[in-house]
Amino acid sequence: CTRSVMLVHNDLVFMVADNGIASCLDAKTGKLQWSERLDGEFSASPVLAGGNVYFCGQVGKTTVVKADRKLSVVAENRL
Repeated sequence: CTRSVMLVHNDLVFMVADNGIASCLDAKTGKLQWSERLDGEFSASPVLAGGNVYFCGQVGKTTVVKADRKLSVVAENRL
């Protein structure tokens, strides 16, 4: 299982593995804040915009979560 490039924002690290496991870690301690399986496979790195993290899957589904210590899904969009 591989991971895309990590995204760091407000002392949090966001990442997603190719198998769809998205995670958030505390950048200072490495402590896991949350981890969740997203629908699909991933190879793109997460993107930050407007306080949200965008996880774009290989089949056109994007899961949008708040850039926060607690998982909060804002939207799921399909292209």
